[in-house]
Amino acid sequence: MFRKFAGLVFAASLWAGASIAAPQVAVQLSKSSDSHKAEASYINIDVTNTGSVTVYVFPTELPVVGDAPVLLSNVFEVKNADGQVATYRGAYAKRIVSPDDFIKLAPGAKLHYEVDVGANYNVTSGEGTVGYRRLSFYDRPQDSSSDMKPLGLATSNSIKVWFNPALIDGSRATHASVSPSTVTGCGANAGAVTAAYSAAKQLATNAIQYIGAHTTPIAGDPDGNTVFTPSARSIYWLGQSEPVQSNDGVDGRPGHYSYVRIIDTYFGTANGMPKFTCGCPTGTSPSVAAVAEANFTVVGADYSNAEIKLCPKFFTLPLSGTDSQAGTIIHEMTHFAISYTWSPSVTYVEEGTGDYLDGSTYSSAHQVALNNPTEAVRNANNYQYFFENIPAKN
Repeated sequence: MFRKFAGLVFAASLWAGASIAAPQVAVQLSKSSDSHKAEASYINIDVTNTGSVTVYVFPTELPVVGDAPVLLSNVFEVKNADGQVATYRGAYAKRIVSPDDFIKLAPGAKLHYEVDVGANYNVTSGEGTVGYRRLSFYDRPQDSSSDMKPLGLATSNSIKVWFNPALIDGSRATHASVSPSTVTGCGANAGAVTAAYSAAKQLATNAIQYIGAHTTPIAGDPDGNTVFTPSARSIYWLGQSEPVQSNDGVDGRPGHYSYVRIIDTYFGTANGMPKFTCGCPTGTSPSVAAVAEANFTVVGADYSNAEIKLCPKFFTLPLSGTDSQAGTIIHEMTHFAISYTWSPSVTYVEEGTGDYLDGSTYSSAHQVALNNPTEAVRNANNYQYFFENIPAKN
């Protein structure tokens, strides 16, 4: 906790010492004034610079809608009437952090958004609550080498919202599927997509070989369980430093290393590759490389009914290396929930990863692994850099 806020305390002291009011940003949530939209769980979001100095915010933490009504980031904390958190099923946009993508907020400036919450979260009938997860603001635009330490965090409210699934856009049913295993709309770039997919397979093979090299049987265990002993590579990117038994995850399942195993299992089977569609959703900026919707569930390591949208930025990335095309494909694959059988009679569904702004660059992802491993194992970039493994660590 101190890591995230120590810099903010220091920054606040500087503003106080200079007799200048500390920067402030407020996020205000409200029900739609349109009664029909309000019944269908639409809300309004206003982001206002209430301070006296200019600040900058990044789209990953803003309620940007792509192809309506799909959000491009999981920015809300939504709870159903029973108090359970509603699963996010909007989209995730893989962004290469660029100064050009930051939005300038002068004192008094306001950003306004309208979002269909029910179409992006798995809500149930009844009165639930909607809050804002987090909005960081900065004193200047950041770049891909930044450690992404914010100047401050916005204040926000929460509101009661009545959810009526019967009035929600039914075209986005949970776990929707698409026509499988095709490369669509890519034209002359179709060959580049196939090459990137092959390079992603090589990353997966290398990652599982690393896991295997550090995994040993537990002597005398009648169930054949194993233990994985983390070393430099996994510690650097995922933060786990203690040995992990194969039955040490939640309810006995393998925990966060399941992403590595499921992706490798997929590449090692005859299953078709995900559907790749070339073209970015509406509302995306030039820094977005790819988009994956979180309402697809991978069953038995079969990704063939999941879709990854590749944006023009994707084709400017190197085939391999850091922030590569191959790594971006892995990144997007971790966003999908995975359903797998851990024992003959037990099947688990592991929710996909998210995109955390404070782990959105190479440098900041490592800092998250060091200081907040719980977040690291939920952040797609940490897995991407673990798979890319640049410079090599074993």
